[in-house]
Amino acid sequence: MINFKEEILDTIASNNKSTEDVDYVILNEYQLTSDSNAEYVPSEIEFDHLLEVADGIIYDDGYGTVIIDDSLKIVFKDGTYMDRKEYDGSEWFEFHSTPARPSNKYKEENLRSLLISKGEEEDEDELFPE
Repeated sequence: MINFKEEILDTIASNNKSTEDVDYVILNEYQLTSDSNAEYVPSEIEFDHLLEVADGIIYDDGYGTVIIDDSLKIVFKDGTYMDRKEYDGSEWFEFHSTPARPSNKYKEENLRSLLISKGEEEDEDELFPE
């Protein structure tokens, strides 16, 4: 089992970055369009809020069910970013060059539900122990 906040901070440090280097964070948010259809919209979230919520997520990053939403991107001031990758349920972060910054602002109250991969049948009490 791994604490998601610790995974984020360890990945940042292992790539010679610090939390001060973070510029913004992107996570897809499910929204209704004007014609009542639904779509995923890239939204910007606060890094501190991400860490606060991530500290309460304990999960198995090994092979099996994907837990953390793969739309999550942490973008750094130097133009690099890290995003989620998975293979056969195993999950990790990878570093890349800069994505476009979204114009949509994320609704903070939805962060917890959006961090968990869509369609998962995981028990929330297990993922978010008090």
